[in-house]
Amino acid sequence: MAQENSLRYDLTQVLPGALEYVVTVERFNSTLQQMETVATKTGLQAGDFPYTFPQPFGPGYYRGRVDAVLDSGVRTVSFGQLSRVGTVSGAPPCIPVWQGGSPVSVTGRNVLTINLLLALPPPCANYSRWEVQWRPVTTGVWETQTVPIGSSQITLPGEQDGGRYDVRVRAVGEGIRSLFSSMLSISLPVLPTPPPSLPQPAWPSPAVTNVQSQSAELRLPATTVTGSVYNVFNIVNLVPQFVASFPATSSVTFRRVPLIPGRTYQLAFRHRRGQVTSTFSDTRTVTTPPLSTTPPLPAPGEFRTTGDGAQLTARWQVNPASRTVDVTLSSSLSNGYVAFGVSETPGMPNSDIIVGFVDSNGNGQVQDRYADGRSLPSLDQSSQVTNGIVSRQNGVLSVSFTLPCHSTDSRDVPLAGQRHLIFATGAVNDNDITYHGFTQRWQIPSAVSIQCPVSEPTTSAPIPQLPFRAGPGQGQIRIGLPRTSPSGSSNWIITSRRLNDDGSFGAWRRLAVVPVGIRSQTLTLGEGRHSIQVVGDGGDRYGSMVTISPVNTAITTASATTAPRQLEVTIDLSTTTARSDNTAWVIRGRRVSRDGQLGVWDFEPQVFPFSNKYPTLRLEPGHVWQIQVQALPEQLNITQRIDLSTIG
Repeated sequence: MAQENSLRYDLTQVLPGALEYVVTVERFNSTLQQMETVATKTGLQAGDFPYTFPQPFGPGYYRGRVDAVLDSGVRTVSFGQLSRVGTVSGAPPCIPVWQGGSPVSVTGRNVLTINLLLALPPPCANYSRWEVQWRPVTTGVWETQTVPIGSSQITLPGEQDGGRYDVRVRAVGEGIRSLFSSMLSISLPVLPTPPPSLPQPAWPSPAVTNVQSQSAELRLPATTVTGSVYNVFNIVNLVPQFVASFPATSSVTFRRVPLIPGRTYQLAFRHRRGQVTSTFSDTRTVTTPPLSTTPPLPAPGEFRTTGDGAQLTARWQVNPASRTVDVTLSSSLSNGYVAFGVSETPGMPNSDIIVGFVDSNGNGQVQDRYADGRSLPSLDQSSQVTNGIVSRQNGVLSVSFTLPCHSTDSRDVPLAGQRHLIFATGAVNDNDITYHGFTQRWQIPSAVSIQCPVSEPTTSAPIPQLPFRAGPGQGQIRIGLPRTSPSGSSNWIITSRRLNDDGSFGAWRRLAVVPVGIRSQTLTLGEGRHSIQVVGDGGDRYGSMVTISPVNTAITTASATTAPRQLEVTIDLSTTTARSDNTAWVIRGRRVSRDGQLGVWDFEPQVFPFSNKYPTLRLEPGHVWQIQVQALPEQLNITQRIDLSTIG
């Protein structure tokens, strides 16, 4: 840049590894119509810029250039604009000026592409083409090519890898020529020798065999290229997705690849060694069958025993699809009976009992009975036992039948969950069973898990709540029932399950079946917190939560008409970090007693979207609450206490 009679130049690009920078000043000689060097400064470093020449310069047109000296030679960094110093007569010279951007690129082996990023400043006019000159440093002989002004590139042949060239450009018109632009110093890169190509891969026949839900077997070709691999891809919408990689061998090989059930694949493979890769083979279509949606049957149960010379064998098998249990009994007491009982508690009382025998007329009998205590089980008025078969052959009595997992008979015990199983054999007298005695009864020592599928009514609408009050006895409540059934139900089926100390629920337990029209029913629950469900056989559903204290003096329900006063409490989760795949918050709470003891969880877990960083709970004042927050999938567990004890 010109200021008074001095020239100052700045560094527009710092090059790593530059040994030094050189500033060259050229002046236009109007007599010779060319630029000539008038000043040079070497040995400059990046910190020396901006650099001002100390000597004054007379009037004239000047141009500067800043070069960086590297190990490989001199590289032009920036080109100064034509500057005028002092008062100069006559028009300034026309000199093409390099613009911003990279003036050189390498497009092939031993080929230079010059990006003609040039401008003709005023008063340049009437020029029609560029004259590009270049010379190898080894010969110093200039060669010339011309292209029309407006061309963006010109391609020049190189001499050798790593060869150095000088390039300059001027504008040419009819009988006129501009001065040459600043000269570029260019080095061709040293390119690696192209690696040998790999043979084009092709599928042997058959290409794909033994297709299963989660895998398929591929047949890959032989190759003589040692140390190479075959990479298998799924070509989806022309986008390769990697599937597997296998070593290539000198013989045809079978390789199994993992796949996802129920999908269609377009498989192709590439041959690869080091950085050399062939093109894709043609594709093979593979469709994997879906996984079976039929769940496996639970393992069958079995019980064997002997007593007083009688041998008994019992087997049971759950059928998830039909929600039933098949039971088979056999006894060596062929002239007597064999019995199968199920109860929620150990022992005979409150047991649902199925009895099988052959009557005096030779007919098989399968009877549904219920034992209220340690006495003769009474016959049920209705039976949901099906497929009853009784046979007697070769001194063995065989009885088989099918029970529903979830019976609607109030005198039947639901089979799902942990159940106690009892068995007995005995004599038949006058087509009725007799006492089995002490040596012909058996019980499996611990409860058996009968893996019946869960059968619970579901609904997306809120469940209407029912009122409760204390019952006549300890551990009892009296539930108010709807006057009518909107869906036309004939009976109310009342069940309950207990909320455990860890916040989980136990199995549903049938309490009673009550005809519609009965306005209330007394239930025996025992101490603890219970979920009550009242379901009509026509589809109506009601329910609530109830807490029974040890002395049966405090009953709390979720009914809106009897709920205690509650406060809204906001939980701040805005600073909580969790996994990127978390989808929801699960929050539950329980009270802390005055001596610091923790009670059972007071309300069912509440689920909030993970995006809600300020979920709101409704808590009863006058207590200290322990709140537990979990992020789903379970990765984060936060516990905090909220003190509402001073709020009445």
